[in-house]
Amino acid sequence: MLRHRRQREAALLQALAEQPGDVDALLPKVYWDADERLYPFAARSLQAGLDKLAEEGKASEQEGVWRLAR
Repeated sequence: MLRHRRQREAALLQALAEQPGDVDALLPKVYWDADERLYPFAARSLQAGLDKLAEEGKASEQEGVWRLAR
């Protein structure tokens, strides 16, 4: 389970490095392997991951758009 979370976080960091975006834009990039019917649940998990990165100083959000912290 922890390995899976680390992989998902790495995918999130990669997506943010490629292009800042809101949750809807980042969702298919980070959860590319999830059934779209599960996106509402994945969106909550993605938001938690973004919040974690923000707490760690690795990402920031402005007006709904997330980007890597500088």
